[in-house]
Amino acid sequence: MQGYGGWLHGEAVAAGMVMAARISAARGDLSAEFVQQLIAFNQAVGLPSAPPPEHTAADFLEAMSSDKKVSGGKVRYILLRGVGSPWITDSVTLEEIAGVIAA
Repeated sequence: MQGYGGWLHGEAVAAGMVMAARISAARGDLSAEFVQQLIAFNQAVGLPSAPPPEHTAADFLEAMSSDKKVSGGKVRYILLRGVGSPWITDSVTLEEIAGVIAA
């Protein structure tokens, strides 16, 4: 399955949404309470809220490098500046990705 392991695409998206929310919260743009609500929602509907533990930040960067969101050789990320306020950035660091994988 195209880089998702044993997951369906929607399951990978669900976990990715939580990872993006965690990065947004770590940057001070989103409340930790909202992140917890998103995790609770995913759990309530049977979706994952964390990446598989065997994947590293480098694995994610490699998989994302061929994603449709790559522009000019840089991976673009959709983060939140609050509920309903998404923004696109290419400034997410390997350390930020590693931090949300370990969470």
